Amino acid sequence: MFKNITVGKKIVVGFGVVLALLVAVGLAGYYGLHQAARGFTGYREMARDTNLAGRLQANMLMVRMNVKDFNITGSQEDIDQYQAYLKKMKDFLVEAKKEIQDPERAAKIKAVDEAVGQYQASFDRVVKFRAERDDLVNNGLNKLGPQMERKLTAIMTSAHEDSDAEAAFFTGSALRNLLLARLYVVKFLEDNSQASMDRVNKELNGFKAVLAELNKRLENPARRKLLAETLEMAKPYQETFQRVTQIILKRNQIITETLDKIGPLVAQNIEEVKLSIMAVQDQLGPQLVAS
Repeated sequence: MFKNITVGKKIVVGFGVVLALLVAVGLAGYYGLHQAARGFTGYREMARDTNLAGRLQANMLMVRMNVKDFNITGSQEDIDQYQAYLKKMKDFLVEAKKEIQDPERAAKIKAVDEAVGQYQASFDRVVKFRAERDDLVNNGLNKLGPQMERKLTAIMTSAHEDSDAEAAFFTGSALRNLLLARLYVVKFLEDNSQASMDRVNKELNGFKAVLAELNKRLENPARRKLLAETLEMAKPYQETFQRVTQIILKRNQIITETLDKIGPLVAQNIEEVKLSIMAVQDQLGPQLVAS
């Protein structure tokens, strides 16, 4: 039957078949390119989200590092750096809430946002406690301690000059208790340990007991006046130290029970978001290569 078709018709049919094949190839090519274009768009979005998660992770790490540095040094520089990284962290969170739309990942970003707010509020309390602690130490303990030491030294020197061995002995014992108490105050401010706190209170109680005994034995009016002034400062010194210990213990509780728990939780959520995005990229990449 094909032999009976004229040459003209054969040519037309041949061109028609070629054109049909070209159309089919064109449609297939268009579809492939379209799918590839969509894939590249999706891959680019995933890459941006991965980068965003990485920047969130890096800035949260710096926030935590500056918080830990501040807990050691108490410096304004650490606060300033913390605030700078926290601002970046919040800006990236705003962007992440817009860019990351997958329900599971979006939920984790929302949890991170809430946790960062709680972290900031808790650290603000830590900074406030640090300021109160520094004020009590600098304007309380560091002023009362040297004043008592100078007065006791004056009593001991006067007693020695008058050959009052008993007064000199008890004054020296009181001075020893005071100096040990001040030494362990410094140690407590560094290590915050129960042992240091107990030792301070032990020395201060011994200090007050010796002063009470000295008060019974002193007769010289000038020395009794110095002793009375020392006794007036002994009680507020111990009360100030007790307030310092309460503030430090409250601050440490916030650090251990809030900051040290929220920080790793935020890091974990961001890491899970990043790994989830990377898993999608790992699937999308071979598909693009195939296209």
